[in-house]
Amino acid sequence: MRTVLLLLAGLPKLHCFPGSKSLRNVGLRSDYYAGRRASSTQLLVNAQLLLVDESSGKDTEVPTLEFDQLPVPLDRVLLSEQGGAEGCGLSVAAEEDACALLAAAGLDDGEQLSLTLCDDPYIQQLNSEWRSVDEPTDVLSFPMDDDQLLGDLVISIDTARRQASERAHELRDELRILMVHGVLHLLGYDHEDGDVEHREMAEAERTLLTRLGWTGRGLIDASAEAEQA
Repeated sequence: MRTVLLLLAGLPKLHCFPGSKSLRNVGLRSDYYAGRRASSTQLLVNAQLLLVDESSGKDTEVPTLEFDQLPVPLDRVLLSEQGGAEGCGLSVAAEEDACALLAAAGLDDGEQLSLTLCDDPYIQQLNSEWRSVDEPTDVLSFPMDDDQLLGDLVISIDTARRQASERAHELRDELRILMVHGVLHLLGYDHEDGDVEHREMAEAERTLLTRLGWTGRGLIDASAEAEQA
């Protein structure tokens, strides 16, 4: 008896880019971005048919098959809900906004984002473990050194709801602001790394919010305004 197996192997990255996302090519620095982007690699999946002879235990390899497109499209946003945020009803809107944000940032070569919506206890545990700050926060970013997956973005719905009330806008507006801030961190911006970096990230927040037509001030500007009040 012989069994036919179809093996998908060697799925390439969806794009090829010279350099890390930490170079911050988010469509905001056109002087750097122009001319430096490599051509996208052809989407190609290699599949091999193996004929397995169960009586002998030997595999017989047949010619490789090639497809010019992915059999199943990859999700741009890998979204999950944790803790008290499970069943919060915000996931559909958050996924739509995250996809729009990736496009507005010039990330249109199949880059992916892992997005987790959670409650305060969940994000406090992460904040304590990774930043040694034992208290809740609004958003955490965990960059990945990968050409396709930007990294993990974790947003507390509890903190976002409080901040939305304090800043007199809707919860979705606050989630969008936090998403912009977190994605910029994934791309290498760091407002805590000196005055220049602070100004650059604040300006990048303004640019993305304006480009998307989203309500509210960037997180950096809002925080500065609150400190001056």
